[in-house]
Amino acid sequence: MPVRALTDLPAREQWLVRALRDWCEGPDGQARVWTALAGTLGAARARTVLAEFETTLSILLGQGRRRFCRHSAGCPCAGLDETLLAHFVTIASSENEEDALLMAMLLVPADRMWPLVSSARRLGLEIGRMTMQGSNLKSLVPSGAPISRMHH
Repeated sequence: MPVRALTDLPAREQWLVRALRDWCEGPDGQARVWTALAGTLGAARARTVLAEFETTLSILLGQGRRRFCRHSAGCPCAGLDETLLAHFVTIASSENEEDALLMAMLLVPADRMWPLVSSARRLGLEIGRMTMQGSNLKSLVPSGAPISRMHH
C-alpha cells in the first residue's frame, strides 16, 4: 500500500528504503548498495554500515511477525512497511528507546525485539554520522532501476 511519495521522506529514510529495495533485488542490487557505500565512505566504514543494515534486515525480514512488503526498485511510492522500517531506524537511533521497543513488539517476536532495536540503533547512528560528516545521502542511493512515473 502506497503511503507517500518516496521523495517526501527525509534523506536518511529515503536512503534506507532505496537500499532495502536494491538489496532485496538480489546479488546485483546488493553489489550496487556496496559500491555506493564503499565509493563514498571507504571500504572499512562501508563494511560497518552494511553489517548493521544486513543484521537489521535479517531480523526483520527473516523473523518478522508477518511477511514484509516492499515496492519495486523503480517505484516512486514509499510503501507502508518500507516507511515503517525507515521510521523505526530513525526512532531506534534517537533517545526514544521505549518507542523503538514498542514498534519492535509489533514487528518481531519478543525474543527478537532487543536484537532488532540494537542493530537498528547502530544503523541509524551510522547513517547519522554519514550526514554529520558531510556525506550526501543522495550520492549513496544505489543506482538501480530508474524511478518510474507510473502509479499503482
